[in-house]
Amino acid sequence: MKIAVKRLKVWSNKADMEFAVEVEILARVRHKNLLSLRGYCAEGQERLIVYDYMPNLSLLSHLHGQHSTESLLDWNRRMNIAIGSAEGILYLHVQATPHIIHRDVKASNVLLDSDFQARVADFGFAKLI
Repeated sequence: MKIAVKRLKVWSNKADMEFAVEVEILARVRHKNLLSLRGYCAEGQERLIVYDYMPNLSLLSHLHGQHSTESLLDWNRRMNIAIGSAEGILYLHVQATPHIIHRDVKASNVLLDSDFQARVADFGFAKLI
């Protein structure tokens, strides 16, 4: 199993709050289209979040970034990514308790696993309602 570690710069109370919100939300949710939390570290000024590694990077990298010229995103795959992202967001809005609003959905926050299945990520701005 490969993992990815997100290292956050904590220079303010706001950044520390975003870290706390992201860890709290990721610990609450389980859905095939949401990035799963594997662990975290909050020690001194160090803030780390451990996730599953997403080998196909972000949707943004395939649409406009480093992989855009050789992208493997045909229309069927794009539709599946859109549907998967929507299913993850629907879970947050309807099934999660309390309900969760992501507040930062964009192509760079949709990660793609080895099968190009969408995983919505980055819950630092999310809000529980």
